[in-house]
Amino acid sequence: MYVIQDRLQCCSTHVNKSNSRRFETTLSTLSGVPFFEPLIEDRIPYAKDEDGYIFIDRDGAMFEIILQWLRSKQRPTEHILKTHSATLLDECEFYCLDHLSDIIRGHTCAMDLRFDDRQIREHEMKARK
Repeated sequence: MYVIQDRLQCCSTHVNKSNSRRFETTLSTLSGVPFFEPLIEDRIPYAKDEDGYIFIDRDGAMFEIILQWLRSKQRPTEHILKTHSATLLDECEFYCLDHLSDIIRGHTCAMDLRFDDRQIREHEMKARK
């Protein structure tokens, strides 16, 4: 992995190398993402391009949206969800981003609720069983 001052360089392409997009982010942004943990911990081999960027053969436009969500935890805009939700869900599956997948589908995650509301939800779910 090519790391400079706690930064990770990623290269993502969808069709061919001439269509490649490059991204730089911090390791802390990608930590906790199941897809990136083995890369960060240097547990699996990975491909790098000629400039030392990690090569990920996925749609760079979708990765940009995902990276923005990882940085901000802000829900993607309605325009993005209306035009790219199916593709984003595929990317969420690839990167193992269940929380973002739930957000895209409009599901309420227990961790998005206040503590009191979480307890009410848990009580309701137990009552249904």
